[in-house]
Amino acid sequence: MYWWIKKISRLQRIAVGIFVSTASFFACTATNPIKQAHTEEKQFDIPAFFQQEIQHLSETKKEISKTVAKDSSAETKKILIQDWEKELSAFSSIDLNKTAYIGHINKDSSDHLVKLTLDDPTADISAVHIRYDEHNNPSGILIFKKINNLLYQTTESLSYQKDKGYKIEKQQDVWLLGSNHYTIEGKF
Repeated sequence: MYWWIKKISRLQRIAVGIFVSTASFFACTATNPIKQAHTEEKQFDIPAFFQQEIQHLSETKKEISKTVAKDSSAETKKILIQDWEKELSAFSSIDLNKTAYIGHINKDSSDHLVKLTLDDPTADISAVHIRYDEHNNPSGILIFKKINNLLYQTTESLSYQKDKGYKIEKQQDVWLLGSNHYTIEGKF
């Protein structure tokens, strides 16, 4: 009987080894189609676009008319922006090529306008519209963001027009504290 237990345990080890090898093989082959299904065309590189704009605006050193508003009070000043990277960080931080967005972006193109919408309700970006000029260069970007959780709800629109200006509008509803509306607008 002892020899039977040795054979069973040896057979069991072989069976477990075959099972693990087979499971590993199928696990590896099962992940490849997922990766292949999620590899899509690269989306418009928003951070690179804004790095070029930051470089251009830093070199020109023009004064802008900047308006900052909270709810009904607003203040406008003519200023010289020293740090364009910080000023446009809300725009340059948007990256449509993040792994979280792969497979969730729907693209619709029409006359010099590309509309990208995200079908993932948990994504912080809901849509991006990119306008192109007659030479097929990007001339304007409109970004719609949203965050919704138990404590607050925020909707934000970021608009940038090359050589004209930018605008950031934010509506924030905080539980127990109420609503606030913020606007930052810069005109070149």
